[in-house]
Amino acid sequence: MFPMMMESPKLLISFFFLFSIFIAGQNARGGVNASARLQQQSLKDKKQAFQAKKLFVFGDSYADTGNSEYEAASWKQPYGITYPGHPSGRYSDGRLLTDFLAKFYGLETPTAYRFIKDKDDPHLQYGVNFAYGGTGAFATGEGYPNLADQIDLLNKYLKDSVINKSDLETSLSFLSVNGNDYTAYYHQNGTTEGLPSYIFSVVEKIAKNMESLHELGARKIAVSGMPPQDCIPEFAQSVTECNEILNIFVSLHNFFLKNAVSRLNTESGDSSYHILDLNSAFKTVFNSSTRNESRCGNVDSKGQPLYKVCNDRKSAFYWDEIHPTQAGWRAAYDQALKHALEEIN
Repeated sequence: MFPMMMESPKLLISFFFLFSIFIAGQNARGGVNASARLQQQSLKDKKQAFQAKKLFVFGDSYADTGNSEYEAASWKQPYGITYPGHPSGRYSDGRLLTDFLAKFYGLETPTAYRFIKDKDDPHLQYGVNFAYGGTGAFATGEGYPNLADQIDLLNKYLKDSVINKSDLETSLSFLSVNGNDYTAYYHQNGTTEGLPSYIFSVVEKIAKNMESLHELGARKIAVSGMPPQDCIPEFAQSVTECNEILNIFVSLHNFFLKNAVSRLNTESGDSSYHILDLNSAFKTVFNSSTRNESRCGNVDSKGQPLYKVCNDRKSAFYWDEIHPTQAGWRAAYDQALKHALEEIN
């Protein structure tokens, strides 16, 4: 998330200048040249159809199905009101991105890591979800396991023979990274001038984590492209006016991410790395959003709700100030994500 862009027009001008210099520098250092693109196209032409046997999930609240602590909003009313009918740790009124990824492959949603009891747990047949709300590539909060921490948990499963290398080779490993690093950067007094370089470091860290999964045996690794931030209720100018400035940063993040994924495919030679384009998916289905003075799940001193649940959740894209409704995720899946997954396969 990029709230610092709302601070001053001068900062915006400064950023445009820095943005152009930084992009020019990256292109001069190589970027994605014609040879790399031709090689990647060749790899794409050769790849075989892929059917994931399991799903291993890493990342943030767009994918977390229950790993966050019980004090988190996702474990409070009215989260989960649509599915499963009570709070389940999902940051939505119902199903979210992980559920629809599993649906695409005809799998049950992989169980959150915290609920796996032992190596004989029958839920392991569908994979494992390590995602934890609020996390990112770097440290974003005390006690929040970042991507590397989550991958370490997977590695421990491998060492303890809870899963094996074959499980990874025949599964989709998915990383959901949607801006918590930038929120942390802002709260740590990061500057707009330093943001382009920081965005580059975040993407490089994501790429390093993808590479770590490949080294552990994963052969189908996808990462979320960052969705648009302009109409997220947390940052929108008003109920009817979005904050389009924020998408400048989103574009830079996604530009670096595309280059990094292309580079990884060129280096590995096996077309293992992919981007699940949430940006296009969200833009395809954006309709409207609402904004309340209080956050979803908040209550007053007497325990009375400070939020109001909309009458027709199926017509709303956003559930709270940041997270889509089940209907929002379903629309994104039906209109764009399903096609993106077919491209990955």
